[in-house]
Amino acid sequence: MNGHSFTAPHEDGIYYYGVLAFWKTEDGFYSTGDTSSEFKIEVTSGDQ
Repeated sequence: MNGHSFTAPHEDGIYYYGVLAFWKTEDGFYSTGDTSSEFKIEVTSGDQ
């Protein structure tokens, strides 16, 4: 990831990703929430 996006691989294939994010209080001692997501993408060259 770079900022709020990522670059898909150049090689054809199916790719699986997982993202986990969590938030803490300003002092870092307590969790205020978290979330996670999993997804897959299929990269194709378009030459069919």
